[in-house]
Formats: sequence, C-alpha cells, structure tokens
Amino acid sequence: NVGEGAPTEIYQNLIMSEAVMEPVIYAKYYSEELADSVNLIQYFKIETDNDPPSELDKRKMFLAAFKALTEQVIKTDRDRLTGIMTVTATAGESRLSAALVNKVIESLDYYIRTKRKSFASEQRYYIEKRTEQVKDSLASVEIALKTFREQNRLVGQSPNLMLEQARKMRDLEILQEVFMELTKQLEIAKIDEIKETPVVNVKEEAKDPVIKAGPGRAKTLVIIMFLSIAASGLYFMFKPQLALIRKVLKGKK
Repeated sequence: NVGEGAPTEIYQNLIMSEAVMEPVIYAKYYSEELADSVNLIQYFKIETDNDPPSELDKRKMFLAAFKALTEQVIKTDRDRLTGIMTVTATAGESRLSAALVNKVIESLDYYIRTKRKSFASEQRYYIEKRTEQVKDSLASVEIALKTFREQNRLVGQSPNLMLEQARKMRDLEILQEVFMELTKQLEIAKIDEIKETPVVNVKEEAKDPVIKAGPGRAKTLVIIMFLSIAASGLYFMFKPQLALIRKVLKGKK
C-alpha cells in the first residue's frame, strides 16, 4: 500500500521487481552495436541450445536478463531530505541508457495505475457488485408489482389485495432508496480511488548524455602506469635478494 510509506521509498522496491522489469526487458531498443532494434535478451546475447526454446528456456533467459539488468545496469538512489528518487542506467551505449531509464519509469507508472490495489479500490469493487444485485432485485419487484396490478384491477374492493399491494410498494420503495444510496456511494468511492492513486511525477526525463560517464580510460591508464612503476621499483630494489634466493634454490637442486 503506497499510502503506508514514502512513495519513492516504495518505488525503489517496485522498480527492481519482475512485474516492472518485464516490460522493460521485452521492449525494443535501437542498438548501435547490433544495428537493429532488439530486446534486452538479444542485447545481452542470452541464448539457449534448444531451437525453438521451450517455456523453461524462455524463463531462464528472462531471469538472466533480469539479473543483469537489476545488478549491473539499473541503479536507484533516494534523497532522504527531498524524497526525490534518481534512476540511473549504465549501458554500453549512451542512447540505450537514456531509453532504459525512461522505459523503467513508464513501466513503474503503468504498474502503479493499473495493478495497485487500495482500500478505495476494494470499496468501489464491493459497491459495484452490490449495486448490480440491488438493481436486479429492484427490476424483479417492479415487474411483480406491475403484474399484480394488471391481474387485479379492482384492488380497492378487497382488503387482502390492498394489503398485498402495500407490501409490494413498500418493498419497491426500500429497494429504490437502497439503490439511490449505493449509486451515491459508488460515485464517492470512485472519487476517493482517484485521490488515493499516486502519481509518478517525473522531474527530468533521461536524455542521451553529452558527457561520457565511463569507463575512465585516462584514470585507468594513470593507475596502470603507477602500478607498473611501483612494481619495477620494487623489483630493482629487491633484485639482489631475488638473485640470492635463486642461487639457494639451485644449490638445493
């Protein structure tokens, strides 16, 4: 229930669920690497030996793509002060990264609007069912009263017929009042349901990044050079000791 906590805190858990990620995985994305529109199973090059793949193979392929997506590509972060959640995608292509983030938010919004149940939703569902039942009962009572009047034209001359007609009219009036009240309550429940439905407000849509996020080749090169120099220095520093160790080992042989 989204109403029981901070929405963005719950969204972080929802995003990493299969229900939200499934449309993301099976959606089509343009890939520069493959020069085609592919889903993420194809992009991650997840394959099976069976052709055509069985339902079990399809499930395994989906889970492999789901694991790669949630553990390596999609990351979420929530600012405790503002409550704003940031979704980040790190893929091999900048355009694909932006498309993934937008698809994740689109899937999350669809899930919240269509799958989520609330107290108002359950109340509306019950009132709708009850209104249909009362409507059917009301129609039956109306038909029964109409039939009674058609068959008994001179009701005023018989006390028993007058009593029977009064009972039928009373039943009709009660059902009419119940039906009118349920109709009012149904409209109120619909309004409450809309009020309770959370909205995913997108602060900024993901765009093709201009500045490259990684990998940092320059930084990696500097680290490799530093480690190489350090290793070389250690080698020359301990070269005499290493030579002595070699002689000792040869002598033992």
